Amino acid sequence: MIEDEYLGRSLTDGPEPLTPTSPGDHIGVHAQKDGRFYIGAAPAVGRVNGELLLELADLIEAHGSQRLRTTPHQKIVVLDVAAEKVESLKRRPLRARPDPSPSVFRRSTMACTGIEFCKLSFVETKSTGITVIGQLEEALADVADQLPERLTLNINGCPNSCARIQVADIGLKGQLMAGDDGEQTPATKCTSEAGSRPPTATRKRASAAPSAG
Repeated sequence: MIEDEYLGRSLTDGPEPLTPTSPGDHIGVHAQKDGRFYIGAAPAVGRVNGELLLELADLIEAHGSQRLRTTPHQKIVVLDVAAEKVESLKRRPLRARPDPSPSVFRRSTMACTGIEFCKLSFVETKSTGITVIGQLEEALADVADQLPERLTLNINGCPNSCARIQVADIGLKGQLMAGDDGEQTPATKCTSEAGSRPPTATRKRASAAPSAG
């Protein structure tokens, strides 16, 4: 319509979009323009609490940094780390340490708040995600070096998709499904390669999912 009724010509094609060369989630150690470094780390499914944040604050201050950021990918980024402090900061243990060198599953799994704190959710997401990460790491430990750098698993507690399951390699969506007795039951729908192919759905009764912890 635009071409025929307004322009009288075909629209000019623009250049192809650039293909990303990295996941873009800031995980790992990266140089800043000022000569210092920032370190991106992955809390499992983005879960942090006040105790962990206080511990992180003490840790980064002891290493000369006073800035910490969170990201839309549910990651933590520590800024302004001097070169001589990087290795010490990476090795320093935390009770619930966000990992700067995570497995592909720990790195790329995202979960919404879930039924624990959201009234719209049908199922638990955070503890389910943490359990799934552990199971995948154990089951695929012998082929870990053959896995791609990025394999996304997004977990959403309801169809609203705050965790963006449609663009993940594997999406888990909480919803109501009819059980064998006809009653509506909370369940999880699994969509493989959600961003590129029609969904292949399975379902899991909520009673089989891990409880919130």
